Amino acid sequence: MTRALAGHEVADRIRAARPGAVVDATAEAVTLDPAGLVDTMRFVRDDGELDAKFLNMLCGVDLLDRIEVVYHVTSLRLNHTFALKVRTDRDNPVVPSVTPVWWGSHLQERECYDLMG
Repeated sequence: MTRALAGHEVADRIRAARPGAVVDATAEAVTLDPAGLVDTMRFVRDDGELDAKFLNMLCGVDLLDRIEVVYHVTSLRLNHTFALKVRTDRDNPVVPSVTPVWWGSHLQERECYDLMG
């Protein structure tokens, strides 16, 4: 069975390598700073302890005061999974593309854009 990593555990690993990249962490997910999103995601993918080589799903969440993009990633080698997210303003909902990190995200990003507007 695939183990779910706690957000706090993932956040500690990211903070050690990329100070300022983590905005918030809960048991369920890590919220990242959108300014360095691509570099942080590249670290998450390439780090030996996180090894998030597989992007399972990318989705959008429409909240009252903001929009969030949630990334569910998995390490097939280490058999664990975790969630990362980034917040964006409702008036200007722009988030950097993670296609340079996970090529397969291009279709998921398009679908999220089409569904969220």
